[in-house]
Amino acid sequence: MKKKYCKTAEFLSNLLAKGCSPQNPQPSPQPQPQPIPTQPGTQKEDWGFLKVRAKQSHQITKGKGVKVCVLDTGVDRSHPDLKIAGGKNFTAGSINDYQDRAGHGSHTFGAIGAIDNQQGYIGVCPDCEMWAYKVLGDDGSGDMDAISRAIQVASDDGCKVI
Repeated sequence: MKKKYCKTAEFLSNLLAKGCSPQNPQPSPQPQPQPIPTQPGTQKEDWGFLKVRAKQSHQITKGKGVKVCVLDTGVDRSHPDLKIAGGKNFTAGSINDYQDRAGHGSHTFGAIGAIDNQQGYIGVCPDCEMWAYKVLGDDGSGDMDAISRAIQVASDDGCKVI
């Protein structure tokens, strides 16, 4: 009898891992990502914001006076939730071209510093002075030379968090 239970548990575990249930052994359609709310008064706190207890820390500070440099694929300079103090490009191209064409840098930038504007999401440090240092190319790849140069320049530029 114990063997049958183990096989049943294994069967159920496999079904659940595939998104199925005993009543419906076919995989369930995966939920689609929901669009970020953009209407006033609908600002969200994502799971990371809650996990690091940013809401509690915002009662003390939202980062005013702290300079943060994000080393990634750049930043979307036209994003309405991102207040960008400036940036630099350490990949091929102009030093002033730190536009994010991959999306990862903008996501990282927003998780840290998305402004408190009652739309979209709020970052853990919405009042920080945010800088984008592009060290990864548009395909997301990079090299240690660009990263180490950016760290040195960020330090020289007075960044407190890199």
